[in-house]
Amino acid sequence: MQKSRTTTECWPENLRTAKAAEYLGISVSKITKLRMAANRQYSPPFVKVVGCVIYRRKDLDDWLERHVVRSDYDDVHGSPGQSGAAVLPLKPPGPRARTRRVQPRRTEK
Repeated sequence: MQKSRTTTECWPENLRTAKAAEYLGISVSKITKLRMAANRQYSPPFVKVVGCVIYRRKDLDDWLERHVVRSDYDDVHGSPGQSGAAVLPLKPPGPRARTRRVQPRRTEK
């Protein structure tokens, strides 16, 4: 995702969690949960310095670009600005819920 020059000039090169969440347009809770060890493969890269979590703006831009979802039409015909980036899901689907079997009613004789 190419940001305009005026947009990127407003944001510092390194962002703390709250500003990174604002930059991405997601909640602080979501970016914090993505940073957890179980979800780290889906998280944008971050740096931890003396307990402070810092996100580099260029890493956030790259992470956003990797998560662009294109339509089937774009896959077949190609889109004008297609960068060829791989489309990765945010998180794999969880296990399917088991359906509960309905027991037939017993009738008393």
